[in-house]
Amino acid sequence: MTPEKRQEYEAFVKIAWAAAVNHKPGAGEIPKNEFIFLKEPNGMWHITGAQPARHIYKQHGNVRTETMRGQIAVTEKDFLLIPDIISDYSYSVENIKYLNKNSVLYAKHDDEGTHIYIEQISNKRRRKTTATFFKLAKQREAQNLLTILGNNANYDIKNAKIIGLGRGGNPPDTTGHVTRRTVATSVNPADTS
Repeated sequence: MTPEKRQEYEAFVKIAWAAAVNHKPGAGEIPKNEFIFLKEPNGMWHITGAQPARHIYKQHGNVRTETMRGQIAVTEKDFLLIPDIISDYSYSVENIKYLNKNSVLYAKHDDEGTHIYIEQISNKRRRKTTATFFKLAKQREAQNLLTILGNNANYDIKNAKIIGLGRGGNPPDTTGHVTRRTVATSVNPADTS
């Protein structure tokens, strides 16, 4: 991500997160603004918006609720990490369904635990859009996380494929071939038309 694109993303997140935090029930819709922040070499765009920020804040931003779940509340600072999580994940999981939609999960370990970021995929529109984001209080390895998600009705993991185990790792898959790790690149703002 270029420094200019990073500044645009930070400004967008500040507005989107403030709208999410300050939104009152019955006060109208959260703006449907979207922000295209990364483009993969295969042409797939990563997109987030004010509505996903609202969902994340509402579902995963309450300290008390998240502590009871064994999780850590997501903050604006965490939302700013999304491009970094996609670009330098500890592992990702492809071929999952979240709310019955094709999705990809990115996990990144840090000192607090594990950031879990999920995007829903639209191959037809060539985009991956923010679906949800939460933080686990402990570092969870991929297989352990899949076991947890498999017990949640929102997830279908029967075809899940773990990619990129370990920091920047490209482990052999079950056929002995090296698993390719797709890394997002920054978008040239002139390319977004």
